[in-house]
Amino acid sequence: MIKLLHPISIRILIVALAITLCWADSAFSQKKKSSKTKKPAKVIRLQGPPPAVAPVTTVGLTIERYVNNIEVAADGTSVQTWDLLQRFHSKQAIERFSKVEKVFNRDLEEIEVFDIYILKADGRKIVIPASAVQTKRTPQTEAAPSFSSLMMVEINFDGVEVGDAAHYSMRLRTKRTHFEKYFDSVDYLASVYDWKYAEINLSAPIDYPIYTEAVDLDGGRLPDSNGRARWQWKKTDHKAIEIETLMLDFIDSSPRVMMTSFKNFEDLGAAYWSEAAKRSAVTPEIKALADEITKDLTTPEKQANAIYLWVNKNIRYLSIVADRSGWIPNSAGDILTNRYGDCKDYTTILVALLKAKGIESYPVIIRADFGDWFPKVAAPSFFNHAILYIPSLNLFADATAPNSRLGLITQLIVGKKAFLAGSKTGVVETPVNRPEDNQITSSIHIDLSPTGNVKAKSTNAYVGRAELVFRPMLSNTNAGDKNFITLILAFYGMNGKGTILKISNPFQVGEPFEVEIEVELDDYTAFTPTGSFRIPIGLNLNSLASLADLVKEEKRKTDLVLGALRSKESYRIKFPDGVAPQAPANASWSNAIGSFRSEFKLIDGEIEVVREIIINKDTISTDEYPKTREIITKAVEAFETEIKYTARPDLIRLKAKQVAKQAPKKPVDPLEAIYNKLRSDSVGSQVISAREAKQLEAKLLTDPSDADARIKLVAFYSMMNVKDTAARKAARIKHRLWLIENRPDVSDDKLLMFRFANLKREEAGYTTLKNAWLKQIDADKANSKIRINAFTFIKDYERDVAADILRIGQKLDADNYELPLLLAQMFESEPPGVTKETDTRRSERFKKLLENGRIALVALKKERSDERDRERRDLLQNLADAAYEIGSDDEAKSLATELILDFGQNSDDIGYDDAAHIGNIVLGRVALRQKDVAKAKEYLLIAIRAPLRKKDSWLGEIDMKLAKELLSAGEKETVIEYLRLCEGMSNLTTEKKLFENQSKALKLWQQQIKQGKTPTFDFYNY
Repeated sequence: MIKLLHPISIRILIVALAITLCWADSAFSQKKKSSKTKKPAKVIRLQGPPPAVAPVTTVGLTIERYVNNIEVAADGTSVQTWDLLQRFHSKQAIERFSKVEKVFNRDLEEIEVFDIYILKADGRKIVIPASAVQTKRTPQTEAAPSFSSLMMVEINFDGVEVGDAAHYSMRLRTKRTHFEKYFDSVDYLASVYDWKYAEINLSAPIDYPIYTEAVDLDGGRLPDSNGRARWQWKKTDHKAIEIETLMLDFIDSSPRVMMTSFKNFEDLGAAYWSEAAKRSAVTPEIKALADEITKDLTTPEKQANAIYLWVNKNIRYLSIVADRSGWIPNSAGDILTNRYGDCKDYTTILVALLKAKGIESYPVIIRADFGDWFPKVAAPSFFNHAILYIPSLNLFADATAPNSRLGLITQLIVGKKAFLAGSKTGVVETPVNRPEDNQITSSIHIDLSPTGNVKAKSTNAYVGRAELVFRPMLSNTNAGDKNFITLILAFYGMNGKGTILKISNPFQVGEPFEVEIEVELDDYTAFTPTGSFRIPIGLNLNSLASLADLVKEEKRKTDLVLGALRSKESYRIKFPDGVAPQAPANASWSNAIGSFRSEFKLIDGEIEVVREIIINKDTISTDEYPKTREIITKAVEAFETEIKYTARPDLIRLKAKQVAKQAPKKPVDPLEAIYNKLRSDSVGSQVISAREAKQLEAKLLTDPSDADARIKLVAFYSMMNVKDTAARKAARIKHRLWLIENRPDVSDDKLLMFRFANLKREEAGYTTLKNAWLKQIDADKANSKIRINAFTFIKDYERDVAADILRIGQKLDADNYELPLLLAQMFESEPPGVTKETDTRRSERFKKLLENGRIALVALKKERSDERDRERRDLLQNLADAAYEIGSDDEAKSLATELILDFGQNSDDIGYDDAAHIGNIVLGRVALRQKDVAKAKEYLLIAIRAPLRKKDSWLGEIDMKLAKELLSAGEKETVIEYLRLCEGMSNLTTEKKLFENQSKALKLWQQQIKQGKTPTFDFYNY
């Protein structure tokens, strides 16, 4: 089966390779996850100006006037009013900022918008109607309103044009604070814009303590007035900075002010701990779990590692903000029960489990971004992440990063100041500038053929932060995979192919992570009588030369987040007979930033090469940049040194003969190559002509081991648009049988055309192939891959036999989630050939789906990865529906809730629309069956409103079951509203021709209900 990388994963891959893995964002987990990407690890939403002026990399906007008035009450609550006028200078700015969104917590805050207008370029003022302002739920709250209290205000400045300005005023009233009687706020003037005039005013009762810190702002404390202390800061004509490669977060370069009533970080840490301590209590359940996890482990270090690993693997990242939960963690007991939580929840359960073993630890509150500025005053809103510190081991722990180990933290929090928020408080700093924490080493053997073909084998090891990139990146890749290597080569512009020969278990984080690959590059070079050879890039999934992209600018105005690293490549290059290479001169260089060496040796006619670069600094200041540029530029120049040689003249003639037989090659376009290479493993591109089939058959007479030829022939003899004959059938059976007997790793998913070929159960051909698969299983009983491939073939013919194959496999490979998952998936649909399934058989099928699906869910949750999340999301959708159908309401509700909470969080996530839709439909059906009609109606509308929050909403199928049931209950208006909202789905509005029938059905059904008729609610028979 072809495994395509999720678009987010491809982006991560390209970024990671382009910067040579110098840094690793914690979002390389899943955002980010990834299917589902990992969500940012936030403690609390950032306060400050509305998102219209939030840091982005888009230009074309000037803030002509910005006034922020903050009035603090004696109990720490406040009223904050923004008055903002922003002018658009480009269509890009209009696309990005003509819609203003502000998120707030309805349990703690209330908001109002007023004085909204567009100021035209000619001075005319156009008042925006109140209808342009909407207060609505966030996508998370839309999908799961009972679990989240986040809301958003949206202002649409429709009709704004280039040269116009948009004005609005917004008032945010804090009803309750996160910490009782404590106030804080932060304000940034993001330096990606020009700021013509900005003013920040703060007032509080004279006897209410306020501590402030302003950076690059004019002003400060004003005279007291009317019993209130006052402050004012201003900034005029602040110019936007130039966006630079891997620059620090914009906070570091933006004028800013921190405001808080916390005297210091000790007080802030104590305030956090006053709540978190209660939730970190060691209950009997926590003590029992800690003892179980650390059984037979006697040292604190081994116990801490085991506890961290358990939490990292068994707790899913999920951020739910309701009431004060933006800052206050859940209890360790609840986290354990739910098996999910956000960063502060991970920290809380770690504290509790460690405490149960007598190991002291402290929560650490930190800011997770590329900025390294740390405020002098303790303003909570500046921080957005929680990790843990274990003083006895002097280690930091961030369990939100999947497949990480104790002490390994992401680049975002390396070398950062933070504050302790446990039984001990104060400021701490995470480790900094350690190349040994971020290493890549490669050993590469290259064989060159007389015609210039390259065959290379490399063994690559990743240590530290490099693991945080490569473990999740390769978590869905197995030995034998060719597509991943093809992607890498194509990205580097190399026209070649490769295979992963061996790969470490990406989930065994206590063990070294290594990948062994083989690469073939045909026609890479030609050996002329005198010439030179350059080592190809990408042979080890990496390119040290790409470091040059980071230092293109001669000077920098901002610091560079590079990330301390050590990368070493060792080559042994074997030239063909008749080619005499010469070892180039060695090169090395070092300065305060780092060092490199490029060494060559000629040994027995082969060239040994060692290329190594070490960067000693995580963050490069503007003063240090020239030396950084120097070391990288010199290193890349040395690494690109070519190996000169002399060669026999007949080699170039040999190459010329080869080239003459080949069609001219076009230059390689990386993106096109990626597309073509991915497509090359699909069914369509496997199809060959009759002439080619004849040639391959002839070739097999002399070389019967050519598996690729047989794969192509299977596809050829399975073509649907060609009349099937006994000879063609016999030929495809023959080649498929050979593949089973000699290449059982080739599944029917790779031979999709064969899957749909005209083969019947009663035929001898089927029996022959089935017996061949059973023989392979018997010969290698523990090989789950062979079992899965046999299952894929047999399941369409004999479900019972196929099921037994997987059930036996589960006993031999209990941790393999694919076995129970495939078994569950088999029962998602009716057996092939069944025209009408009886209610009894349908119920039995759903029971089997649930029985196996439950096992699959447990196995899927044993590790965290994008692939597992995708599988779990799809499985939950089917299980929730199946549980309802067999009358298991509690289980259906539980499964639907998990589906919504885990995958209905972010409207940008793939699958958000389906997860929110299906989950709420199931919840509504359960509510209706339990006679809660009002709740059922609410769930029905949520089931469509949530998908509509996605920009490009696309439901695989609009579920009508709850609508049909509610109509039977007499709820006509709600059902009509649901059908009307369904018409707004993006796929129906953008692909009108494709979804013409669905649109017609939705309109027809609304009319029929109004006329008192009952629709079919069947899109195929409306």
